[in-house]
Amino acid sequence: MKNLNKKRAVKVALSTAVAASAFVATSNVNEAEASSNVNELVEGAVSAGTVLKWAISLEGSGDFKTRPYVEYNNAKKAIKLAEDAFSNLSYNKKLASQVKLLDAKTQVQRAQAYIDAITSSEKIKELNDTLDKEIASGDLARIEKAYHSASFEYKKQAKLLDRVYGQST
Repeated sequence: MKNLNKKRAVKVALSTAVAASAFVATSNVNEAEASSNVNELVEGAVSAGTVLKWAISLEGSGDFKTRPYVEYNNAKKAIKLAEDAFSNLSYNKKLASQVKLLDAKTQVQRAQAYIDAITSSEKIKELNDTLDKEIASGDLARIEKAYHSASFEYKKQAKLLDRVYGQST
């Protein structure tokens, strides 16, 4: 009887060990697949950030008139996908992935400011045209109103445009 219990205990221990090793091997494969997928997504986000960088750069295709919405949206989506993918990884792997995404996130912020700058410049041009028209009309009350409207916008936009031009690149 003692021998039978001992044999059962050994069988249970062996089957548990085999099952545990199979579980560990499977989880390592899944983690390796997830890590590989995360690396691909992070590389895709970095690549999308680089494309965005050249879309807003004068050396690239940036002409300070065209808003690069497609590149901007692609970079934001790629960063979001990468962040969602590495949220389940270990702390060290997550941190390493976050560091790789810093430049892409910076390019998204710069592109947002770039798009805002284009929009504000169009608004300022419109206010300047209105002011010129009012000056030509000779009506002092309308000139004053147009002037205050334009000068308010100049001050407001100067603060906003500093985000584009005020940072070192």
